[in-house]
Amino acid sequence: MRKVIVVDGTFLKGTYLGTLLSATTQDGNFNIIPIAFTIVESENDEVREWFFRQLSIVIPDDEGLAIISDRHKSIGKAIGNVFPLARRGICTYHLHKNIVVKFRESETFSLVKKAARAFRLEEFNGYFQQIGALNPQLQNYLQRADLSMWTRFHIPRDRYNFTTSNIAESINRVINTARKYPILYLLDFIRSSKMNVQEIDPHHYEVHFGTSVNVVNLAQKTCTCRRFDLEKIPCDHAIAAVEKGKEELE
Repeated sequence: MRKVIVVDGTFLKGTYLGTLLSATTQDGNFNIIPIAFTIVESENDEVREWFFRQLSIVIPDDEGLAIISDRHKSIGKAIGNVFPLARRGICTYHLHKNIVVKFRESETFSLVKKAARAFRLEEFNGYFQQIGALNPQLQNYLQRADLSMWTRFHIPRDRYNFTTSNIAESINRVINTARKYPILYLLDFIRSSKMNVQEIDPHHYEVHFGTSVNVVNLAQKTCTCRRFDLEKIPCDHAIAAVEKGKEELE
């Protein structure tokens, strides 16, 4: 895995509600890998610290580790207590949502996105100066948010392509229909989530994953997700179809 962990929480919809906390990462091929998950009654300092201490059993504290989350204060406190060597990063998507609600300006919003993604210092400074000229209050807000947490250039750890908590949101979408299930059924659903492949003919396969359905054509090297078509590299659905094809041949 890359030394970047995305921590997120999503509300459950069942009778007893609660929150599903998760820690997720990616490998070098951009495959999303859930590391840990738990269900809690509510989020607070004690619960967050407990979750991070369980996570530290399998992911030790490391100076090269970066942990990305929203700006929730209890997360920052827990990271400081359990992973003091790691560096925290905040999800730029959540930051952008806060800016839209607080400042309601489309022009500066686009500049913030460009500043967050800048690779070079002069590039970042150019965008940041424009933000200050248009809205000094927004510039102060962004400085208080800590440049080292939300900008690609200033963070002192490798974040690779991680600027948001989107990979955690991908997991949440997969389990979306199960969020209303009773807890035991929900946990079983998460543990057993995998791609189910149905052969249509020797070249076509229908791949089910969570609530999504894609059709792979191995002869033409295409998939309805379009990743196989455009990147010319087999997507997860295509790989699952190939594995299914091998099973049929055996």
